[in-house]
Amino acid sequence: MAWQSEGVHGIVGRARGSRARRAADFARNHFAGCQAHTHEASAVHMALESMCGSPLADLNPDAVIRDVLPKYGVHPGTARDSLDAIELRLAIEEEHRARDLAALALVRVANENAMKALLGPRADKSSWDPATIWVRSVRGVINYRVRLQAQPCTCADERSEMPSSNEMQRTKDG
Repeated sequence: MAWQSEGVHGIVGRARGSRARRAADFARNHFAGCQAHTHEASAVHMALESMCGSPLADLNPDAVIRDVLPKYGVHPGTARDSLDAIELRLAIEEEHRARDLAALALVRVANENAMKALLGPRADKSSWDPATIWVRSVRGVINYRVRLQAQPCTCADERSEMPSSNEMQRTKDG
């Protein structure tokens, strides 16, 4: 079989390529009018797919994050059942010696991880409370990433360097 001869790296490369193509299609379909938004839309789509662990067909940019991720088993304030997540939970419970405090700390860590994944490398510059990531729209996350990146944005009129959130990419047609 062909897949046996190409090895794991070939399969992983094809999967990444497919994810990148879906992300680029999403970005072009919804944010083609602005290069900064197109770039960030692609990055957010890829992050969401990575978090979901499966392809996101027909992602609506106006969908709320909490409505997108639970469909794929990612819920606000919960971590996936991985060895790392279990070890983290045990370490927090051991440190706090109280399940209520440990539960709150785990929710906080999960919210921070979701926010970091969605906002990317400049998430540490965000003024958002991590718990609010779940009530943000996909478009809102993309707009905020553009603002954090301080990339030139062509969505607003020429009188302002950086448009307000209300001016940025509100509709598909701009």
